[in-house]
Amino acid sequence: MDYIAEHLAPRGRAGVIVPEGIIFQSQTAHTQLRKMLVEKHLAAVISLPAGVFQPYSGVKTSILILDNNLARRADKIAFFKVESDGFDLGAQRRPIERNDLPSVDGELRDYLRRARAGEPLDGYAPAHGLIVEKARIAASGDYNLSAEHYREARRVESAYPMVRLGDVCEIKRGVSITRKEMTEGPYPVIAGGQQPSAYHNEFNREGETITVSGSGAYAGFVAYFNEPIFASDCSTIKPLDDSVMPKMLFHLLKAKQEAIYELQVGMGQPHVYPKDLADISIPLPSMEAQMAIVEEIEGYQRVLDGARAVVEGWRPRIAVDPSWPTARLGDVCETLTPPAKIPANLFRDEGRYPVIDQSQNAIAGYTDDESILVDGSDGLVIFGDHTCAVKFVNTPFAQGADGIKIIKPANDQLDARFLYFSMLANPVEPDGYKRHFGKLKESYISVPPMEVQRAIVEELEGERSLVGANRELMERMASRIAGAVGRAWGSGAG
Repeated sequence: MDYIAEHLAPRGRAGVIVPEGIIFQSQTAHTQLRKMLVEKHLAAVISLPAGVFQPYSGVKTSILILDNNLARRADKIAFFKVESDGFDLGAQRRPIERNDLPSVDGELRDYLRRARAGEPLDGYAPAHGLIVEKARIAASGDYNLSAEHYREARRVESAYPMVRLGDVCEIKRGVSITRKEMTEGPYPVIAGGQQPSAYHNEFNREGETITVSGSGAYAGFVAYFNEPIFASDCSTIKPLDDSVMPKMLFHLLKAKQEAIYELQVGMGQPHVYPKDLADISIPLPSMEAQMAIVEEIEGYQRVLDGARAVVEGWRPRIAVDPSWPTARLGDVCETLTPPAKIPANLFRDEGRYPVIDQSQNAIAGYTDDESILVDGSDGLVIFGDHTCAVKFVNTPFAQGADGIKIIKPANDQLDARFLYFSMLANPVEPDGYKRHFGKLKESYISVPPMEVQRAIVEELEGERSLVGANRELMERMASRIAGAVGRAWGSGAG
């Protein structure tokens, strides 16, 4: 890091991905490095989620943006935080809907433009970050480059007394065990992940137990068990007496999941230790109030679980009549080439026309540029060449960067919406980050008479609207759960 910074030209710029230890480690070498960066080179810091480089490494990282010319003139540094990059943080890195990268990229560019132009930054507050004066960073002498170090903590104004977690609970470290030492059995082994890592024939905790993952990408993950478990690479939390309901305690801690993740320390492998958990302050309602809150939450949770089962279990199913003709998909479809493709850094949060890319998001952004639009009014199917995501559009739109195939029926024997539902019903299984359109073209599709296709589409559209209603119900129930817990924390609707 020192070498890169010192070898930049006087007006040089660089972006460097670094392990989290460089951001806050207290050793003299780390502190001196950060001091030099703040004073001479650093323009912005972007925090990435732990696990973003899975399956190769679970190490938490940040991106340091260096700009020699700006750093010598500016008295502030910008901090941005990426919560999700469009993929889950497990070893498989499966695509998910949320992706903060385009938004953070846009905010970073906006900040750098303002700062380089010398525009005033007082009151400027990016949605994914904060601007900190260099004097504040230097004040403690350690030049910590973690954004959380500078966030103004909102004072908790709960209607209930606040207590230290370590004063009302027993917080213990689990017992390390290797797979060679395990014997297959019924008891889940709780370690550093979000799910049990294995099953053992012995247990070392029983009854209601709250666990906090001890290390790895998910260090700090809060879970609840009401069964015997073998606690390994985790901390376990149990109330010392009957003044605290375990289920209530779980909901209180789960509501602060992101803050508990911020307790991660360690350069190579993130860890969350029992001593750090002990200092967490929690509200302590009366037992009567705890029982009422838990009963309210569990009522919402039952509804949420039912709605989730509908949403996650639904997939369009088409009962194929053997008499229907079949065709190779590549023979009955053709692809369209857009006039141009819009790069991710030009996606806007608002605009007249949607931008469609290969992510799982229905819409990746917006644009007002009419010169690059594809006319989707007759219905088009979008296929993510790398992600295998399938979408249907029937409005003008712009293609976002590379990676999608825009598909339309080649003749009037195939309805575009029927094609869409057929592709959902018979998905192409992703095979890593490869191109999959060639495989899709070689697949076969049933082509019933047009009136049959339209009847099937109408039925499936009805099912999908019910699934959408259940998805909305999930959001409502999740909001009500957050509100119930939030009232205990003194945060209104959570």
